[in-house]
Amino acid sequence: MKVEIFVKDYVTRLKSLLDDVDTSVIAQIIDALEGTIEQKARIYVLGNGGSSATASHMVNDLGAGLRRRGIMNFDVTSLGDNSPVITAIANDIGYENTFYMQKRCYKKKKEISCFFQDIV
Repeated sequence: MKVEIFVKDYVTRLKSLLDDVDTSVIAQIIDALEGTIEQKARIYVLGNGGSSATASHMVNDLGAGLRRRGIMNFDVTSLGDNSPVITAIANDIGYENTFYMQKRCYKKKKEISCFFQDIV
């Protein structure tokens, strides 16, 4: 497949997906995120595999990116960013417990978790 054909097809599919975005859901997500500041709640973002990188990027954007610009000051963390902790938990009690065991350590009353999964 030639590159130009691939790019045109990709852009067409992307436009189609964007046209289908339910903006009311996006508004609900923004409201929920902003509510964490009032509630003094922490936002946990997690992902597995390549989605772990997406989760880390989201934490960077919501945390340092917005804070640095004086826009918002979210308490946000990714449970996938500490590979020594993840591999120790996976080795000692099983990979399926890597996020659960980290989450148990936090004592805040309210939180919001976002889960990213790879889309095939």
